[in-house]
Order: sequence, then C-alpha cells, then structure tokens
Amino acid sequence: MSNYAAQSSSDFPYETTEEYQKSLDFNPEIVIIMLGTNDTKATNWDGSEQFKEEYIELLETYQNLSSVSRIILASPPPAFIDNEVTISGSIDPGVMVNVRDTVEEVANEFDLEFVDVYEKMTGHSEYFPDGIHPDEEGSAELADIFYQQIVDEAD
Repeated sequence: MSNYAAQSSSDFPYETTEEYQKSLDFNPEIVIIMLGTNDTKATNWDGSEQFKEEYIELLETYQNLSSVSRIILASPPPAFIDNEVTISGSIDPGVMVNVRDTVEEVANEFDLEFVDVYEKMTGHSEYFPDGIHPDEEGSAELADIFYQQIVDEAD
C-alpha cells in the first residue's frame, strides 16, 4: 500500500484505510507493524516526538485487541533514493534513521519485539527497483525475516 503513513496527522494516514480496519476486524494473534517510510516526507515529518506520539496511538489500537498475543515492531527499510534537497511530498532517506530509532525506542518502552529491517536491508538496493518498494525477491526476503522472528522468539 503506497503513500500511507503511521501518523494520523500525515497526508495519508494508515488508520483511514480499509486495510487498517480489516486488520483490526481480523482479530490477529500476531501483529507486525512496519510503517514509517511515508512519515519521512517533508509534508508529514514534524520531528521524532510527534512521530512517536502518533505511532504509539496506532500501536495502542492493536494492543487493545483481545486476540493479540504478540506485537512485533519493525523499522522501515532504507530508502535507496538520492534526495539531496528534500522536496515537499518526497520521502527523505536522511530521516529514515530517526524513524528506525524511534520505533526501536517504542518497542523497548512497551517491552515489544523489534526487527531492524533498516539494518537487515542496508546494502540490498537490488530488492528495491524504485528505491522504495520491494520487488518479489525483496518481499520474499522480508517475509523470511519476519518468519524467522516469529519462529525464533516462539522457541
């Protein structure tokens, strides 16, 4: 799903999507949240504190589901684009580390699992032909990363 961001104040908030509502209605046991790339857009980014506050609000909607036994927070992957000058509406790769660090901080504060997708995908631009969205091979790699997290932590 392109363009959607974790922050409710963003230009396209994830919480307004049909997919979000379906994810709540599904009554999941395990929730993986990997959002934040579109939060780095100049039109959305107003600092780590605002991102953290709104990210926690989103997280709490899943924590409040009685079906949920595990929540895994994941940083977004790196953006493999050159943005020397941030253009309004464009993803800012320089802010991606702030997002990663904030997601990890939230995971620690809430005692949740954290997967550093940013770190695991750094150096793998071949998985992201447009610099942002993973191709089939990149999606398979992401699925494997999450599968390993689920299996390893369940043991």
